[in-house]
Amino acid sequence: MRDELYPWGATHIVAAAAGDVAKLQQDLDKGVGLNDTDHEYSQTPLFWAAAKGGGDVVRLLIRYGADVNYTEPNFGRTPLLAATANGHEAVAKHLIEAGAHINIRDASCETPLIVAAKNGSISLVELLLNVGADIDAKGWHYGQTALSLAAANGHTDIVEFLLQNNASTDLVDDTGRKALAWAIEVGHDDIVEILANQETDEGSTADKEGLTSEKLFSSYPDVGSGSNEARLEWAFKQGHIWVVEEILEQDVDLEHRDETGKTPLILAASEGHIELVKLLLEKGVEVDSKDEGGRTPLSYAAENGHMEVVTLLLDNGADLHFEDNGEMISLTVTALRGHEEIVSLLLEKGADPNHWDGNGFSPLLHAAFDGHTSVVSMLLERGVDPNTRDKEEDKSALTWAASDGHLEVLKLLLTRNVSPNDEETDQTPLALALDNAIDTEDYSSVKLLLEHGAQPFSDIYWDNKPPLAIAVSNGLDELVELFLKVEPASSKAKQEHVQKAICQAVEMDRANLLDLLFEHYAPEDPDAETPLQWARGKCCGSEEAVRLLKPYFPDEVEHTDNKKRKNTQVHD
Repeated sequence: MRDELYPWGATHIVAAAAGDVAKLQQDLDKGVGLNDTDHEYSQTPLFWAAAKGGGDVVRLLIRYGADVNYTEPNFGRTPLLAATANGHEAVAKHLIEAGAHINIRDASCETPLIVAAKNGSISLVELLLNVGADIDAKGWHYGQTALSLAAANGHTDIVEFLLQNNASTDLVDDTGRKALAWAIEVGHDDIVEILANQETDEGSTADKEGLTSEKLFSSYPDVGSGSNEARLEWAFKQGHIWVVEEILEQDVDLEHRDETGKTPLILAASEGHIELVKLLLEKGVEVDSKDEGGRTPLSYAAENGHMEVVTLLLDNGADLHFEDNGEMISLTVTALRGHEEIVSLLLEKGADPNHWDGNGFSPLLHAAFDGHTSVVSMLLERGVDPNTRDKEEDKSALTWAASDGHLEVLKLLLTRNVSPNDEETDQTPLALALDNAIDTEDYSSVKLLLEHGAQPFSDIYWDNKPPLAIAVSNGLDELVELFLKVEPASSKAKQEHVQKAICQAVEMDRANLLDLLFEHYAPEDPDAETPLQWARGKCCGSEEAVRLLKPYFPDEVEHTDNKKRKNTQVHD
C-alpha cells in the first residue's frame, strides 16, 4: 500500500513520508543518503516527514544529521516552512532546536511566521516569535505582513498576540492598505475595533468604538492623502456612510463626478441611502444630474428598488421622462427589474406607459420578457395595447414572454384575447416556448399555448424546424401526441411536418414514435418523395433507416422488388 501511495522515491524516502520509523532505521543503518530527494517533487526524507507531521521520524533524521535547511526547488520551501504550513507545532519546534532558519523565505517571500499567521495557527505564531522571528517581515503577495494577513483572515487571537509583541500597524502594503484596511474591507468588526483602538484621534466622528474617519483614511494612505472629493467618492463606494456624512459637512464640491460621471447624489440614490439623499438635496444639488450613460439619480433609484429615495426625488422635482443614452426613462428600467410599487408610483405621477427606448422596446415588452406579471398587469390596466410589438424584431409581448417560458405572463396576455399564433414571423410564441422548454424541461408554456389554439402546423415555420419534428428529435413523446391532436391550419403543412418528423424519428433513433406518426401520414401529392425513398437516397442508403421504414410502405417495397427481378431477368 505504501508503495502505491509513494511510487516516486527510494525506500527510505517512502518510509519517511509514511512515518515508518522501523523501516527508515533499517535503511539509515545501511548508509542510505540522508538528503536524497524523490524524483517527482525533489523533496528529502526530512522534508516529507516535516510536512506529514511525523515527529519520531523527524527526530530520527535530525539525529543522523539530515539537513534541516534543505530548500526544495519548486516552491522554495524548507522543512520548517512545510511543517508550519501544515500546522505541525511539535515538528517545527524540533527543527528550530536543530538549527532551522526561522526567517527563511519561500518563493513567495513568505516566512514561517507569515504562513502561520495567515493560516490561523496561534501556537506556531507564539513559538516563532519566542525564538526571534521578524514580526514585520513582508511577503510578496501584496507585500502583506503577518498582522495584515491575520487581520484579513479574521484571526483575532493572532492579531492580539502580534500587537502585544509590538507588530507595526503603520506598514503599508503594495495595494496601499494597512492591516486595519484589510479588516474593514473583509468585515471583521472585532479586529477593526482592536486595530482602531491602537490609537485615538480626537475631533472626528466615530462609526464604532475607536474608529474615526481620520483613522480610517490613515489605513488607506493613498486615499487619505487625496482631496475631499476623492475621499467622498471612495467612502461612498466602500459603504462608509458615516464618513460620507462627515465629509459633506466640510468644504467639498457636491457636484464632483467620478470616472463614470456619477455625482454624490447619484451614488447615494443608487445605493438607497435616504439620509444622504436628503442631506444632499437640502444642500441644493442638481436633482437630475446625469452620469456618462445619461442616467439620473431617479433612474438608478428606480432600477434598484429604492422606493423612499424615488419618492423623495420626485417630491424634489426629478424629471419622470428624462431619457438616458439608451432612451430609457425611469419607468422603463424599473419595469425591466419588476419593482411593482415603484412602477405604480411612476405611473401615478404621469410616466408614459408607452414610452419607446432606443432598442425599440416599451415597458410592457421589457416586463413580459423578464416575467414580471404584476407589472404587465399594471401596464395593461393603464391602457397599454397587449398586442404591442417591438420595433426591431417585430415580436409581440406574448412572443417575448414565451421565449423565456414565463407562464403567468402568458396566462395574463391570453386572457386579453391576444392570439397565440403570430403569422408575422417564423419565431412564433409556440416555437420559442418549445425551444425554451427543451432547455428547462418545463413544457407548461407549450401546453398552455396549445390549449389556447396555438397552431403547430403552419406554412410559417421554416423548412427544417417545424415544432413536430423538433419534439420528435428531442424525444418529447407527450408533446408529439399533443401536436398531432391539433386540427391543422393547413393539411398540406401538416403532411410536410409529419414527413419531416418521420425522417427525424429514423435519424434520431426514435423508432418508438413511428407508429403514431404514420397514423397521421397521408400525403396529398402521390408523386412526392416518401420517407422510404428519402432513406434510400438522401440518408446515404442507411440500411437501418430502410429496414425501419419498409413495413410502412409494402406497395413501394413490392414495386421495387419486382423492378429488381425484371432487371435481373433482362441481364440474364
